[in-house]
Amino acid sequence: MVAGTLQTSMVAITAERLVEEAQAFSQGAWAQIFDQSYPRIYDYCYLRTGDRAVAEDLASEVFLQALRSIGRYRYRGIPLVAWLYRIARNVTADHLHLRASRPTVPLANESRHPSLTSPDGADAADNVHDVRSAIRRLTDDQQQVIILRFFHDLSHEETAEALGKRPGAVRVLQSRALAALRRQMQPEGSGS
Repeated sequence: MVAGTLQTSMVAITAERLVEEAQAFSQGAWAQIFDQSYPRIYDYCYLRTGDRAVAEDLASEVFLQALRSIGRYRYRGIPLVAWLYRIARNVTADHLHLRASRPTVPLANESRHPSLTSPDGADAADNVHDVRSAIRRLTDDQQQVIILRFFHDLSHEETAEALGKRPGAVRVLQSRALAALRRQMQPEGSGS
């Protein structure tokens, strides 16, 4: 076979070909999409909700919606995961909106997200709490830009696709979000 073609189900295929196979409801294509993307989508949902069980449910809902709407997806050179993040953004926004109308109390012993712990494994609970609080005080769009850009390492273009914005707007939003985080993280009484 020619290099670059699908030789076996285990060989990676091009992103465009993966979309075509997913649109044909290939189990192998969907398994690859799920295996590559589920941890990132779950992580995004967890960072937005702070609840592991809810994040699992929301991540599953993302893939159900993706399966239902893959026929309308058009590959434009941006990774498929950006489209999945857009679905995740909508699913989590719906959940957060509903949750706001029905407040709940989080479990006291909810384990911390690994991305928010110190690299040496030491428990930095105060810092983690401060960062989480600061991020949650940002606007919804600013929270999403911070999560997608810095926790998930998406490019400006991928983040723009996920948020339904232009890359330039994402850059401005990121700049404003970082400035807001800096202001919120400054100790009280420091005038700088």
